[in-house]
This record gives sequence, structure tokens and C-alpha cells, in this order.
Amino acid sequence: MPARNLNDSGKIRRHISLQAVLIGSVTLQILVITGLIGYFSLFAEQIHAHTQATLWLCLVALLLAAGLGFLTARWLALSIHRLSQAVEALAEGNLDYRIEQQHSIKEINALAESFNQMAQQLQASFANLCQSEEKFRQLADNIQEVFWLADVEIEQMLFVSPVYEKIWGKSCESLYENPRSFIDAIHPSDRQRVISHLQSHTSTPFEIEYRVVRPDGTMRWVRDRGFPVFDANERVIRRAGVAQDITESKLAETRFRHLAANVPGVIYRYVLHPDGSDELLYISPGSRSLWEIEAAAIEQDISLIWNLVHPDDAAAMRASIVTSAQTLQPWFREWRIITPSGLLKWVQGAAHPELQVNGDVIWDGLLMDISDRKNVESVLQQQAQQAQALNRVVQSIRNSLDLSTIFSTTMAEVAQLLGIYRTTIVKYFHDDSCWRVVACHRIDKSLPEITGFEIPDEGNLYAAQIKQFQVVRIDSMDRVNDPVNREIAKIFPYIWLIIPIVVNGKIWGTLSLANPQQKAPWKDEEVELACKVADQLAIAIQQAQLYQQAQQELDRRQQAEAKLQQLNQKLEQRVQERTQQLQQEVLGRLQAEAKFQQIFHISPHAIAITSLQDRRIVEINDAFCQLFGYERKEMLGHNADEFQLFINPSDRGMVQRYLLEMGSVRNLECVIRTKTGEARTAIASAEFIDIDRLSCFLIVGNDITERQHAEEALRQSEERWQLAIQGSNDGIWDWNIKTNEAFRSDRFYEILAFSKQEFEPDEQSWVNLIHPEDVERVITAKQDYLNRKIPAFAVEYRMRCQDRTYKWVLDRAIAVWDEQGNPVRMVGSLGDISSRKQIERQLRTSLQEKEVLLREVYHRVKNNMQLVSSLLRLQATSTDDPSVLKLLNESQQRVKTMALIHERLYRSENLARINFATYIQNLVNNLVRSYSTADSSIRVNLELANLELDLDAAVPCGLIINELVSNALKYAFPNKQGEINLGFWLADNSNYCLVVKDDGVGIPAHIDPQNTESLGMQLVYGLTEQLGGAIELDRQGGSKFTITFRKRS
Repeated sequence: MPARNLNDSGKIRRHISLQAVLIGSVTLQILVITGLIGYFSLFAEQIHAHTQATLWLCLVALLLAAGLGFLTARWLALSIHRLSQAVEALAEGNLDYRIEQQHSIKEINALAESFNQMAQQLQASFANLCQSEEKFRQLADNIQEVFWLADVEIEQMLFVSPVYEKIWGKSCESLYENPRSFIDAIHPSDRQRVISHLQSHTSTPFEIEYRVVRPDGTMRWVRDRGFPVFDANERVIRRAGVAQDITESKLAETRFRHLAANVPGVIYRYVLHPDGSDELLYISPGSRSLWEIEAAAIEQDISLIWNLVHPDDAAAMRASIVTSAQTLQPWFREWRIITPSGLLKWVQGAAHPELQVNGDVIWDGLLMDISDRKNVESVLQQQAQQAQALNRVVQSIRNSLDLSTIFSTTMAEVAQLLGIYRTTIVKYFHDDSCWRVVACHRIDKSLPEITGFEIPDEGNLYAAQIKQFQVVRIDSMDRVNDPVNREIAKIFPYIWLIIPIVVNGKIWGTLSLANPQQKAPWKDEEVELACKVADQLAIAIQQAQLYQQAQQELDRRQQAEAKLQQLNQKLEQRVQERTQQLQQEVLGRLQAEAKFQQIFHISPHAIAITSLQDRRIVEINDAFCQLFGYERKEMLGHNADEFQLFINPSDRGMVQRYLLEMGSVRNLECVIRTKTGEARTAIASAEFIDIDRLSCFLIVGNDITERQHAEEALRQSEERWQLAIQGSNDGIWDWNIKTNEAFRSDRFYEILAFSKQEFEPDEQSWVNLIHPEDVERVITAKQDYLNRKIPAFAVEYRMRCQDRTYKWVLDRAIAVWDEQGNPVRMVGSLGDISSRKQIERQLRTSLQEKEVLLREVYHRVKNNMQLVSSLLRLQATSTDDPSVLKLLNESQQRVKTMALIHERLYRSENLARINFATYIQNLVNNLVRSYSTADSSIRVNLELANLELDLDAAVPCGLIINELVSNALKYAFPNKQGEINLGFWLADNSNYCLVVKDDGVGIPAHIDPQNTESLGMQLVYGLTEQLGGAIELDRQGGSKFTITFRKRS
């Protein structure tokens, strides 16, 4: 009887001693009784003849037998005493003790040999145990992490490595004596959190970080990771884990976060995954000042900052990241963002990419707000542009003396540089007492042209200021007070900047700039540039005036000379002009006739010319022939009435009457007849014309038959649409995204019990009625659909009605996008689903109740089967018949197989199906534990697909596996060594395949498993038939059972 460990040696010694005593006693009794019977039988015959001699001989025989028995018992007791000494030596730890096998009794020698083998096995096991313990202690002593093992049932610490003393500052013995000291050492702020975490992970692995307070008052950060240890009944008996000192990393993290919080900018770690998705692993608190968003929110959803990127920069931004990931070159970029508060900021980013093993690319970098620098650059650039524009104005003035050219060039430069909506030059006319616009430039050509517009001088407050050489700067129309300019402000509701133009010390006019009110106020640099331009205009005007005076004098001289030449050429010119006029008239008439003929014949409209007097057809075009089906030669020269072109004669008279009364006919609808007699609807127009002094009327017609059919189809479609809307009982809405105008049907208002007057025709009025808990979800779904992130918009949510209650509605819509991909329109329907929601809640509650009931049924079935298994096991203890024991054990295993399925069902989320791969693993493990012995070396290989089976298939299939695997474990390996392969997979879309193969002795060829008396094989074939499957047996290299059965729908 081998000992389980060294501490069991006392039990071994007592067992051997007991055996020795029993053997000695029985042997002694047998020898004594045998001796007595032998001697008494020799003297029995002579008792009567020699009575006295017989008595003496009996006494001598008795003494001899007693002495012989004593010597025999002594001899046996000595050997048993040696066995007892050996057991005591073994119990005291002397594993090298051996017994010499020199006794004449075979049983004593066999007992000694068994003892020597047991001692040798104990010695080898003890050596291996010592070696493993030494390795474990070396590992625990040399690593910087704390290994620990605790007993859950007795709440006792079984082992803790020496590093515990270094981290906790306490001895390991103190923890063994008081396991509660582990909890007491946790920092008070973390203690309750750790206790709650451990209590919620009693049967699952856990990982938690917390602080411990050492006896000297110092504090250490610890990361503790643990896992449960289960017994054969899946009950947690121990908990093991590793504790690591992370104080240095926590300090480094704190220093890094402090550094990141004080660095001017944002430190970040960004990752781009191979599938194109991205995320921020870390971002410093500077994100709040840059994006106006907390760092934690950005780390959870990176789209928050992607949505802030300026639309013009977004595509290039993403492309630069992809390029950096592909080339692994440093990334540098400047782009714009629009913060939630509406601020425009410039951001500069720089980072170095690093390719990871899993294909991720990670950038560590820095983002800086460079808005101030960009603003300075913008100011400098604007100043340079102003200087360049002013220089171009000066060059234009120097290169030209034409005021119109100078004005147009100057206004265009000013408008382009400053983004001026309207630029005008106004001249003051003293004699007329008014100011008149002499030149105007508009950025938007749709604005009205105001050249020539006059502004009264009398009563004009701003005119008086200009005459005093003052700049008029109007930043708001509210500042316009005098009646004259208030009327002008109604026509031109802009902000004004009026710069006086002074020539030779007098007011010549003004340079006037106008912008929309949202661009207010005028900037000082804009006023300064406008004043410089006005000064240059004054110089140009002065030069132009001098040039005009000289030009006028020269013109007077040239005019006198020209008059003489004109008198000589006038007569000749008149003759030539008259000749040319006649030629042009003839040519024009010929060209007009040719153009008319060309237009007449190629026109798609049916055209006919008929004489007014006799209604003779003078000319028709190809379209007319095609409409009525006649050849051109069939109709020319004939009276139009011969062909009866009008089905209704009143239509023919109506055309002629309208021509006589009104001189023309426009769009008269009539029914015509073609050559084949087909009736078609046409629309006709007629006009009087003269052709070579012949009065005629021209008729133009169009076939509108197809159009009428299309209109009728459209009307019917519209009618069907209206009926469908009424039949669906849904409210219809139509939202113009560009104008934010929304149309809603009467049914829409009826669902919510609102009137049209209580609803604003915009989107916000709809948003205001959505339940607060649903607003974000609905708006997000709508934006995702408009951004084409999801294929359809169909959302269920709650809306507030007129009586302040909420209704569940189903909102479905489709959108229309323009060529640029921007949504322009969204149309949808709103249905009342409150009743359906109430039914769903009732069904959900009923389903939950049924699930609870079904779990209870599975649980009770499992318990009943376990009860049957326990009864079978109890029954097995009451019999010694091996065949009965075998039958009871096999039946118990089959019951366990079915109970395991019900246990899996009530523990799983799906009450109708179980994960069969997990079930097979547990079943095979139970079978191996049941049939394996200490000297067996049978390996079971599993090849299982992750499949689920329902209860009707799982129970018979599990019993088949139980029979085949248990048979292999019991009979296939006489030498207790071998390999069993079990596979289960979906062979095709409709058939499962189960394979159980062993490399043992195999089933003999003369045995037919299908017709054997074995209950196990009968179950296998019967259950296979129940599953509707087929079974194949391959006897090569062991036994291989292949079972296929159909997949249930």
C-alpha cells in the first residue's frame, strides 16, 4: 500500500505490523492444531491396551508439540519483527532502509520485496519533490514579484514568496499568522475598493492596483493579479496570484503627467490600425485649451477632434497621416480647426511613426497652437498686399490719363485686397447741388448697377462733414440719423466708409466703400489704405483735368480742319451709302428667305402655310407630314378641308374665327385625325403672314398625346401616393436642409395632437419635442446617415405630445445629395408605435418569466439525474459482484453524461442550445479521471469545431461519445499506454461528423459490434439511428468509429 507522502509512513508501519501479527497468529494456530491431530491419531488405537503408557506418551507428545510450536512461532515472529523495524525506520525518514529476502516462506519474502519497492518509490518521489521545491523557492527568491497562494475555505495563507517582506515591510510569518494583515496594510482610501473587487471576482480572474502602507509609514503601489483554483466539482478551493511593485512606474507616470500638464502644447500618442480605424492612446490636459474638450473625452472618442478640423483641411490631413504610416517618415503638418465656441485656430503637429508587430503604426508627438504666429503672418502679408495694391494704383495713374480706366483699376484693386462688397466713386456737382455716382465696382455681379445714382446735398449731414475734409465711418445703420441718409440706408443697408477726394484744395468727390453689416466695424488699416488711395485718385484727377484742357484745345483745331473734309466727302458718301443700302436690302431679303426655309423644314414643330382666301395648302414641313402621315406631294396645292384634319369640325371654325377676331391663335388644344384615322391630341398656334402679296395664315402645331398620357399617369400616381399616405396612417415630413424649412402633413400634427400654428416650420421645433434621453441618439443617427456612415435612417424614439405625455414613434427617411455629396433634402414618415411598444414590453416580460421557468426545469432535471447517479453509486457500495459493479458504474456514467448537458443548458445564455465543444471537453475529462489509474499513460486529443447543438441532438450524441471513449479507455490499451483521437465538426452545410479513433488492440474481426450483446454498442447503434445518422467502423491500426448525422434546422 504505497504512501501518498512522507508523513503517511506511520500508517504504513502500523498496517504492516497488523499484517505481521495476524499472519503469526494464524500460522501458530495451524501448526499447533496440525501437530496435536497428528500425534493423537498415532496413539488412539493403543489407548485401550496400554492405558498408563498411553498417558505418559500423551504427556510427552504434548510437551514436544508445545516446544515445536513455540520454536515455529519464534522463528516467524523474528521475521515479522524485522519488517516492523523496517517500517519504523521508513516512518522516521530513513528511505535508504532495505530488508534482506532470505526467508524460506515465500509470503514473507514477497512482503519484504513489496516493502523494498515501496521504499524505493518513496525515495524517488521524495527526491523529485525536494528538487521541485528547491526550483520553486529559487524562482520565488530571485524574482521581484510576490507569489501567493491562499486557501479559500479556511481563509489561510498557504504560501507567500520572500519578496513580500521587501514590498510590504513585514515578515512572511506575520502574514501566515494573521492573513487579515494583508487587508489592514492597504491604504484606507483604496481598502473598500479592493475588498469589493475581490468579492466580485471570487470565481473569475482579477487584476487591480492599490496602495499599501508599510510599518515605517512609507507607501508603495502594487498591481495584484490573481485567479481561482477549482476542484473536481468546479468548486473554488484556493486562490493564487502575483503581486508586483509598480511604485516607480506610478511615480514616472505622475511626473510625466505633471510635465505634460505644464508643457506649452499637447503631448499625445496616436495609433492607426491596419483596418484604417484610429484612436488616441494618450493625450495631455493641454487639449482643453486647444480644442476646448477634456482629454478623457478625446481618448474615448477621437472623432470629437476630427470633427473640428476645418473642412478644407480634413482630406489633406488624413492623407498626410496615411503617407507617414506607409513611408514611416516623420510627420509634420499645419492645419485649421474650428472649436466648439466657434474660434478658428491654427495647429502645428510633429511626430515620429513607429511600426508595431501587429501592423499598428504609433506616433508620439507634440501639437502646438500657432494661431498667434499665423495672425502675425496674415497681418504682414496683408500689409504687403496693401503696399503692392497701392503701388499698382500708382502705376496705373502714371501709365494712363483716362479717368475711367484709372477708376476701374483702382476700385478693383481695393475690392480684391479688402474684400469690399461695393466700391464707388462719387462726384460732387455744385451747380446741381447733388452727388452722383460716376463709377461702381461690385464683387457680386447680381447686385444692382448704381452708376448715375444721385445723392441730395441739401440736408445731408455726411455731405457737410465731407466738405470739411472729414472721413465718414459708419459701422452700424443705427448711427444713421438724418432723414436724407436714412432713406439711402433703406436702399443700401450696408456699413459705409466715405473718403473725401480733394483736388486743388476743393472737394471733387468721394471714394465710398460698402460692406455687409456682419463685417463691421471698419478696421484702422482699411481706413488708412482707403485714404492713401483717395490721395492717389486726387492726383490722377488733377492730371486728367490738365490733360483734358490741353486735349480740348487740340480738339477744337482738329474739328475745324475736319469740317472742310466732311463737306467734300458728304455727297460722295451719300451716293455710296445709298448704293450699299440697296445691295444690303436685297441681300438681306435673300438671306432671310434662305434662313426661313431652313428653319421651316428642320423645325420639330408641325408647320403649315395655308392661303386665307381658298384655304389652299401652300407649304408644309417634314414634321407636319410625320404628324399626319401624308407625303408632302399629297397635300401641296390641295384644300385643307379635303383631308378632314380636325375630328371636331368646330375646332376648324374656331381657329379661323380667332384669327379674324384677334389676329392670332395661341395654344389652342384640339383633336386631329391622321391619315390612318388615328385620333391624337395637338396644341396649335396661328398667325397671319403675307407671301408674295398673298394673304396666308401660318399654323404651328405640337403633338401632346404622350404628354397627356404622362400627365394622366402622374395624376394617378399622385392619387395613389395620397391614398397610400392616408392608408399607412403615418405623418409625412419634408425638410429642406439648405433653407432649414420643413413641411409636415396633417397626420404628423394629428399624431402629436398639435396644430400647425403651434409648430415652427424648421427642424429645431422637431428636436425640441424629442425625449431628452433620446435626443443625442436620434441626432447622431441622422448625422451619420447624412454623412453616409449608415445606409438608412430608421429610428424609434419618444416625442412629447400636446398634453405633455410622450409617444413612441418610428421615424424613417431618405435623403438627397447634390453633386458635391452635400445633403440638400430629407423626406420621411413618422408613425405612432406606442401600442406596439407596449405589446413588446409585455412579450419581453413574458419571455423573461419563461426563461426563468425553463432554467429551473433544466436545473431540477440535472439535480434529479445527479440523485439517480448518487443512488447508483450507493447501490454499488452494497455489492461485491464485479459484473454488477461494472453495470452500475456504466449506468452512473451515462446518467452523468446526460446531467452534464442539462447543467450546461441552465448555465448558458441560450436555453435551447449548448456549446458542444465545451461539453465534449468536460465529458472527456470526467471519463479520463474515472477510468485512468496511476500507471496509465493514455493521451486524448480533441479536434472540435465551435458548434452548438440543441437538446435533442446533444443528449444522444453525448451518450455515443461516452460509450466509445469509455470502451477505448477500458479495453483498447491492456498496457495502459496509447492515444485516443476525438473529432467533431460540420462536414458540410447539412451534416455533422463525429470521429472516435484509438491506436489500441482494436475490435477483433470475428466480433460484429452491431449484433453484439454489449449494452454499450447497442446504445451507440441505437442512438445513431435515433439521430438519423450512419456509422462506419475501421479496424486498421486500432478502432475508428465515424458517425455522420444530419444537422437539424
